Amino acid sequence: MRFLLAIAVALPALAFAKSTARMPGPAPILRSFDPVAVNAQCEGCHSDIAKEWRSSLHRAAFTNDAFQHALARDPVPFCRGCHAPEANAWSPEAARAALGVGCVSCHVLDRAPLAVPGSRAAPHPLAREAVFASPAACAGCHEFEFPDRHRRVTPLLMQSTLSEHAKSPHAAKRCASCHMPIVSGHRSHAFVASRDAAAIRAAVRIDAVRAGDGVTITLTASDTLGHAFPTGDLFRRVTVETIVDGAKHVVHFARHFASREELKGHPVRVQIADDRVAPGAPRSVEVFGKTVRYRVLYERVAFLREPDAEVEGSIELAAGAL
Repeated sequence: MRFLLAIAVALPALAFAKSTARMPGPAPILRSFDPVAVNAQCEGCHSDIAKEWRSSLHRAAFTNDAFQHALARDPVPFCRGCHAPEANAWSPEAARAALGVGCVSCHVLDRAPLAVPGSRAAPHPLAREAVFASPAACAGCHEFEFPDRHRRVTPLLMQSTLSEHAKSPHAAKRCASCHMPIVSGHRSHAFVASRDAAAIRAAVRIDAVRAGDGVTITLTASDTLGHAFPTGDLFRRVTVETIVDGAKHVVHFARHFASREELKGHPVRVQIADDRVAPGAPRSVEVFGKTVRYRVLYERVAFLREPDAEVEGSIELAAGAL
């Protein structure tokens, strides 16, 4: 608490300077303090929020098995920048990396702790910024380009969630409306995301209809979805498996990529198709047969090797037989 008061009081003129607000983002953040110690101070006073954060994917951004598995295979500093923003991306310190995306990563940047506008009293000064309540607060780690330097064409977004949101019917809504719902008088810091089965299932409606010999399985975005489904990491897809009269068929709805050389000897990944479910853009699979069994899965892919990708985890969205 003494440290937070010190940094807040030292820069009072900047506390409400909206035009100079810096938003959270990847490493390196040049710290003049120990982020592990200051994060513990945040937790000491905000125990209810800290409990939510400790169970979240933000907290486990660096330590979760899926990321560690991927990092072992491709140990690039670029990935550690967002997954361990408090650590040195090139040689991360263990304790700082283990914080994942901590309280300090979003709230303690270069002046008084960031907060959204409001009237609730606080024991220390706050930099209340309207932009902190907008998608800009999430953009630094949730929309970015591929990190290669060998492209001759327009750079390609590796994650495009913010652009998708801006084009959706819900562009005026905050990311927090869905991902940080109000609980016990504050916005939840459990950060509802891709491991939350209830939230994933609520994002899309699945209808399976028979007409004669044909069965059509249609995926429609929910009325509240503000981006493509799935979104976020490009290692996400929706898989529709059908077994028609004993024969299995598989369709993946995702961003599809291929490797291409724009500079000789330097292949880069290029997007060749995007058939994800989006607001106003349902996707369907049609099959023909007397007996049709189907499953629809939300899949987290460990590595892209279409069509035989390594699946790290999945959530069953629907299943049935017609």
